[in-house]
Amino acid sequence: MPRSEAAKNKEQEIHTPVTDDLVSGFLKWLEVERNCSPATVYQYGHDLAMLSAHARGLKKKIEALTYQDLFNFLRSLRERRKYQARSLARKAAAIKSFYKWLLRGKLIEHSPAEAIESPKLPKRAPAALNQEEQERLFAQLQANAYNLRGKRDNCILHFLFHLGLRVSELTSLKFENIRKDDEGGRYAQIIGKGDKERRVPLNDKAEKALDAYLSVRPETPHPYLFIALRGTKSQSKISPRSVQKLAVKYRKTLNLPLRFTPHKGRHTFLSRLVQNGVDISIAAKLAGHANLQTTMGYLTLRNQDMKSAVGKL
Repeated sequence: MPRSEAAKNKEQEIHTPVTDDLVSGFLKWLEVERNCSPATVYQYGHDLAMLSAHARGLKKKIEALTYQDLFNFLRSLRERRKYQARSLARKAAAIKSFYKWLLRGKLIEHSPAEAIESPKLPKRAPAALNQEEQERLFAQLQANAYNLRGKRDNCILHFLFHLGLRVSELTSLKFENIRKDDEGGRYAQIIGKGDKERRVPLNDKAEKALDAYLSVRPETPHPYLFIALRGTKSQSKISPRSVQKLAVKYRKTLNLPLRFTPHKGRHTFLSRLVQNGVDISIAAKLAGHANLQTTMGYLTLRNQDMKSAVGKL
């Protein structure tokens, strides 16, 4: 017997992809209003897509989920899919932020995620390359710096390791962001998270790498410093994905630690600052950290660093 029109309408209402529209609106807000990095937007989108699928399985709209629904979702990820604490913490953060956004927009009356507790994470110092690993990396970069690609890659890694830039900050860097101070020294004007501006001076190594790259960089119609190189074309700015691939290339070539990523340059930059006695407030300002506690995490030295220091006595 054919279903009634009312039954069809009810089924359609249940499965209407309103949730996708809400998630898309939230992700757009993260990108435009909060100025979050593409990586953050992608990760939050992935996490909320999983939650949307969970809601569809319950035949609910995502904005109608309860605390118990969210609790069961996270518990399932932990117990059945064996997600680790760090991944669960990120998903909990994405969920809390999403429902807070819905509440702020008066799309819900209260947040079901308010009572969600994030798993406790083990404290660990951010990973950084040790001195020997850094020396091998930059020796190889210098050996490869005989053409445009090599000079560009050399400059990119110098900016990550000697300016402590985030990947999104590096790929968004324009010619106009490289400036001179009153004494003639060059610095990078960085627009970081939340549109917060900071200045990071270029040391001698970064300046030399930049000059070598600019001496061979072709003119392009866009104002971005680092260009993409695809065959003979170089008309667009480099993407975060290309910078990540660059890190993978050198990780494999030099047998660097498995978790070596572009962000390790920033970790190494900050670790070296605090280990060399730079005032923590100055390190925080150079890093663009809004919370001093974030920078304090770099004060924890690895065992091998402490053994090395004692060995030099």
